[in-house]
Amino acid sequence: MPTCKGCGAYIDFVMTVSGKAMPVNSEYVMVMLGGGRTNSTIITDDGKIVRGRIIARGAYLRGEKSNDAYAVGRVSHFATCPAANGFRKKVRA
Repeated sequence: MPTCKGCGAYIDFVMTVSGKAMPVNSEYVMVMLGGGRTNSTIITDDGKIVRGRIIARGAYLRGEKSNDAYAVGRVSHFATCPAANGFRKKVRA
């Protein structure tokens, strides 16, 4: 399993619908869609980006199918990596 060059955490890569490989945390999460405060963004294994409130975590969610009420995926590693700023592209002034 690959590791992050910035923090050393185990990561995976998911191909987004736009065709880019996005680094994600290895832990699966389940988010409740709609309603309430949506405070987390996840990437599903089929590359869709969804927002919701995390209601469950764990490897047992792998292979679980999303539906209208919830989605299963992983959090972008950019959201949790303490060294994420080192990977951002520099903006020319």
